[in-house]
Amino acid sequence: MPMPTEMGVEFTAAEQAPILSGIQQAIAAIVAKKVVQLTAAERQGGQSVAETRQPYVHKAIDNLAPTHTALQPGFLPLASAQSDLRTAEFMNQVKLLIKELDDRATDFGIASEHHAFLYTRKFYAIAKEAQPTNTPGADTVVSELAPLFENQGNNSENPEPEPPTP
Repeated sequence: MPMPTEMGVEFTAAEQAPILSGIQQAIAAIVAKKVVQLTAAERQGGQSVAETRQPYVHKAIDNLAPTHTALQPGFLPLASAQSDLRTAEFMNQVKLLIKELDDRATDFGIASEHHAFLYTRKFYAIAKEAQPTNTPGADTVVSELAPLFENQGNNSENPEPEPPTP
């Protein structure tokens, strides 16, 4: 789907509240079970069950281990492995939904930012055009927004302007 030609929408406080509280509730529910904050090395070193490994892990935990109890590691309970497998599968479902949420939020944000910036660019261009006619406010608008637009196109490293002072 192409970039919308306009956005012009805003989430009311009543619409924002369930989105934010739902995400916070999801985080709280996960953290309530156990706080897990892996380091980068731990994340990289952790053994994941890739799609190709999934059938084997299921076969081992669901079929082979219960059938061959003498071969089960005594220090790693089968019940914990079964719980871990179910939790991992649930977290994979959660990650898919989070990815969709992230994609939708990113797209919505980019489209909204695009149109807000487009408006700002047009507003600045009109003020710049109006300056020679002494249109009230044109000088103020140009001087306030010039750091954002001056020298654009003249160098490839357009630095971010300093944020305006309140």
